Amino acid sequence: FVLISYADRVEELTKALVRIGMQNFYGYVSDLDKWADQCHELDTVNQISVNELKEMISKNGDNIEIIDVRSYIDYREDKIPNSKNIFAGYITDKLENISEEKTKVVYCHSGNRSSIAASALMNSGIKNVINLTGGFSAWEKEL
Repeated sequence: FVLISYADRVEELTKALVRIGMQNFYGYVSDLDKWADQCHELDTVNQISVNELKEMISKNGDNIEIIDVRSYIDYREDKIPNSKNIFAGYITDKLENISEEKTKVVYCHSGNRSSIAASALMNSGIKNVINLTGGFSAWEKEL
């Protein structure tokens, strides 16, 4: 994947991504406008709030797959009900464990790592992927 960041943050962000298992970088882009002007497509990850997720679960829970991309230790401690755990660093290696039909809602502790994992899923051809804004931390606050 391509990292989009200010040039002075590339090293810091690269190290953070490698720590969670994301290592397949093609490079980085620091000028988004220039990138877009050169006719490169930009995809975005859809976001959902905790309240929107709760409403989605109550209306259509059977058609949602909730994926926790935190470590197994964090997942074991506490999680969103009916979620499954696939660590962010292994998410593209576990595509066979992800439903093609269901809407996928991905979360981590804060929403940052899960946004990267959601992007990796989309880049692998997985459709209907949404990131939980604020992650598990936001979920806990709404309980």
